[in-house]
This record gives sequence, C-alpha cells and structure tokens, in this order.
Amino acid sequence: MAPGGVLRHSDDVLRPGGLARLLRGLPSVDPRVTIVGGSHSAFAVAGVLLRSEVNWEPAAITIRHRSPIRVTYQDIASARRGRPAVRADQICPRTGIVNRFGGLRSDAADLYQRIRSGDERRVLLSHIASRPLVDLVGPTDVVVAATGYVSAVQSLLPGARWDSCGRLRQAAGGASRRVLGLGLGTGRRRDAHTGGEPAFTGSIDGVWFYQNVVAPRLLELITP
Repeated sequence: MAPGGVLRHSDDVLRPGGLARLLRGLPSVDPRVTIVGGSHSAFAVAGVLLRSEVNWEPAAITIRHRSPIRVTYQDIASARRGRPAVRADQICPRTGIVNRFGGLRSDAADLYQRIRSGDERRVLLSHIASRPLVDLVGPTDVVVAATGYVSAVQSLLPGARWDSCGRLRQAAGGASRRVLGLGLGTGRRRDAHTGGEPAFTGSIDGVWFYQNVVAPRLLELITP
C-alpha cells in the first residue's frame, strides 16, 4: 500500500467493466480504496465496491471530502426528523425542498446515513476542509477522484467555453445559437428560473432540469 495509490476517475469506475479493472489492481489481502469527493458519484463508487465480492475490512474504503455532505429532504419538517442543522440558504425558495440540488438522494443518501450511524463500518468518512490533496489522500492502493466533470470542448475547440445558459461561445465571437451543451461538464448553474438552494454553487443536473430547463431551450433552437 503506497501513498497516493493508482488514480482513477469515478466515471471510469462506474462505466461497464470499470469496477473489474479497479479490482484487478487491488492486493488480495487488506485492500484499501480512497474516494475523494462527497457527492453522488463518490457514494455510487462506494456502493459498487461494497456490492463486489471483495471481503472489505472495517474502514477499508475511505471517502474524503472537503465540503459538508448534505442530504435532500422534501421539507424542513423531514430535515428536522433527520436531525441535521438546516440554514435558510439550504432551502429552495420555489419548492421548500432542503438541499434540492446539492443533497444526496436514494441509494447514496441511504448509504451515507448507514455510514454515519455506524451500521456500515467498511466505509469511513473523513472531512478534511483545506489540507493539500496529497495529505487528503493518504496511504491507499487506489484513489478514485469523484470531484466533478470537465467538458471536452476545450480540447476540441481551443478557446471555446460554455456560458451560464449552456451556449457555446467561441474565443473571438458571440454565442452560437445552434449549439447547446448538456451534462455536468458544461457547468450550468442555478438561477431564479431553476430555483434551488442559494448555498449550492455546483453544476445542475437531473431529470427535472433536463425536462424543464434544457428541453424548452432545445425546442427554441430547432423551431423556426
């Protein structure tokens, strides 16, 4: 077990064949995996590791995160039953949902709650706010980076970028009316139209977003 270990991205691990590739690189005795990040992808990776045939020891999988981990609750009353402290900027002003965009849901939320309660001892949560990444990782066999996605547009069109509406902007020109970027890599942010908790500063994704924000914009692009 060496400091840093082999580096993989969560996207690779979660794709078909990715888990098998990761497991082939682990030692047969006392394997250790560090997942860097605290969002859905981090807990999704932990989930697939736990469902594998590996006999994980307690704290064999470590999730190291800088930002506090949040859970989505349908309203303040539900959040209070879950006992987290809720600030006003964690509440979506349109829906009243707590941590609407930045919270864990479904299996990810369930796994987090089991880890936090001590029912899932194979996974250790480690909150490290501002230390360098090399200190944050520590000794491990594999490091899985679950820290977000970057668009490939820069490698395809040097100088181009996505604006806040998902439109492609060339280095020396305005926004293209015929190109719309999709996915977390385009960095779409919350605004008054999307709603969501003011505390959330990450990229927006999810079924609601694509149905209610992206789809109407696509129709505008293809409708004469």
